[in-house]
Amino acid sequence: MMRLRARAAIFAVIFLCLATILVVSILKITEQDRVWSVTLLERNPQFLHCERMQVAVARAAVDALALRTAPSDAALQADLLQQRRQMQADWMGMEQLAARDPQRHGLLLEIRASLADFFLALDQTAALPVSDSSSTLSSTQDMTHLMQALQRVQRALSNDSGSLEQDAARTAATSATTWVRCTWISLLLLFLCCGVFFAQWM
Repeated sequence: MMRLRARAAIFAVIFLCLATILVVSILKITEQDRVWSVTLLERNPQFLHCERMQVAVARAAVDALALRTAPSDAALQADLLQQRRQMQADWMGMEQLAARDPQRHGLLLEIRASLADFFLALDQTAALPVSDSSSTLSSTQDMTHLMQALQRVQRALSNDSGSLEQDAARTAATSATTWVRCTWISLLLLFLCCGVFFAQWM
């Protein structure tokens, strides 16, 4: 009787240890998803530069369009200037970080080209107000150019942020591999332990 109790106690301890390992492994895998979304992306300076630039690009386009009908609006002019400075600052930051990541050079070249075209479209759109019918065609062409330039730069930034997300996903997957293996091993051992335990008491 004492042997049975001792054996049951040993099985209980082993079962508890395996169950604890299994729970910890699952929690670690879940934590890796949080690390990927928070640490590797939201705190990644490259991703932050790209995210801020996307916001600044959209706001600058809105300001330029608004200045067509309100060219003397000081608030719009100041905000447009601020957004341009923000884009330039983030672009400089992206260039500095790219020196350590040669795989992103192609993406950044497209961002540089699309950003230059977007600045040109901003200048053309915000330069002259719509005052008479003779400027209607020019205004339409300028706004069309601005929309095309906006789409191009947003697409380039989206491609770059998508590349960063893929890199972060691969990093998270690599770090989670150990815990996934631990989960399967502990689960298998848990089933074996249960099988041996029930075989002893049948």
